[in-house]
Formats: sequence, structure tokens, C-alpha cells
Amino acid sequence: MSDLIKVKQQGEARCEGTSYQDLLDQETVAVPAYLRENTNPYMGDDDIDVARWISRDFHEKEKEKLWPKVWQMACREEDIPEIGDHHIYEIVNQSVIVTRTGENEFKGYINSCLHRGRLLRDCDGHAKEFVCPFHGATARVCRRLLCHSFQKMPQPRPRRTIAPSPPVVAAPLYRAM
Repeated sequence: MSDLIKVKQQGEARCEGTSYQDLLDQETVAVPAYLRENTNPYMGDDDIDVARWISRDFHEKEKEKLWPKVWQMACREEDIPEIGDHHIYEIVNQSVIVTRTGENEFKGYINSCLHRGRLLRDCDGHAKEFVCPFHGATARVCRRLLCHSFQKMPQPRPRRTIAPSPPVVAAPLYRAM
């Protein structure tokens, strides 16, 4: 075996330099035991089968078990600098409108009319309201939530109020250092 290739044992497969555990060793106060747990164990270095990336079954499992349970990077703050600016984020078969609703407030909403399920927006941009292309129902960008109004929609029957769609997430703001 070449001197350039070293067989790594469990716990040795890591970058050179100071590790997290090394930093804990240098602490002057007691370190809780849970911080010493090995949460990144060596799992071998076998090649991963290419089917992982092209298998329909694996894709369906990821759609069900992975993507709904992990944080998604939908857009950056500078992508929507003004109140009313929005970005369309799509993952698998879901579309979300991420919009700036206040100076430091961002919300994500399902990009779908509550009545027919049509996409409200199909591209990024700026809007004071989102209008359903099917029947003209309007969702205004308000500070607290998307307020639905059917003022633009012809009403053969008395108006019904439809509950506004809740935010997908309370979009936290992370600023780069």
C-alpha cells in the first residue's frame, strides 16, 4: 500500500487540525457529558451505489421522509429587499411564496389559491397583492398574514369568507457574518 494512502480507523477519519473535542479539552469550566458524545461516528468509506441518486424509489422516500423534516434555504434577505418583494421557492412538488411583510419580517406561504389550487405567482417579483389567475381572488400582503379578499371576483352568490392560509414557517432571519 502506498504511503500516501493510510487506512483510517474509527474516529481517525477527519480533517487535520484542532477538533471540537480538542477545544472542549481546553475549557476551564466543566463540559457537560452530552457535548462529549460522538455524534459523527465513522461509518466507513465504501462507495455509495449510484442507484441512490437515480432510483425513483429512493426519491420517493426522500420526498416523504427527508425534505419535509429539514430546514430549507429558500432565499437570502437581499433577494427580497423591499416590503412586498417575493421569491418563489419550489421543492419537489411544492411551491412556496417567500415574501417580505415588514422591515425585518419574512413569511412563507403555500403558493396556491385556496379555492382552486392554482399558483398565485410563477416568478419572483414585487406585489402588494397576489391575485389568483383563475377567478381574481386577491391575497394582500399584510404585516400579520395574507388577507384574502374576493372584491375583484364576480359574486353570483353572497360573499363567503375563506380563512387565510397560515404561514408555512415563521421564517427566521439568519445574517451572514
